[in-house]
Amino acid sequence: MEKRIEDRINRTVAIFVHVHECDERPEVVDASIPCEATDFSPHGLRSRTNLALPIGTGISITIGISNPFTMYVLKGVVRWVEDRNGEHIIGVNFEEGRDEHLYKWIDGFERNFDHQYLYKVA
Repeated sequence: MEKRIEDRINRTVAIFVHVHECDERPEVVDASIPCEATDFSPHGLRSRTNLALPIGTGISITIGISNPFTMYVLKGVVRWVEDRNGEHIIGVNFEEGRDEHLYKWIDGFERNFDHQYLYKVA
């Protein structure tokens, strides 16, 4: 059952994931992984990666997008994982807090993205 309640951008975007906390797999801490976000919203994203990241892993995501081009570094936590033929799909929630990048990301989300890419999930 689908649990998302926000509008999503259904578009593939190259991102980097930097692991800063992972109790279950400490050997991946400090790893930087090129990934692809396949959809995203103001408060999270779904991404494909070749490295298995357990639920609860703390990460930072570097994403460059918008017009004019803007780089964001967003802190998040892996909330779900799905394995598909050796590829790992992760769902990430961005962490609320005193994160200026997250505030800018949320503030500019609908303004910066063409509504043709938005879709609602019931």
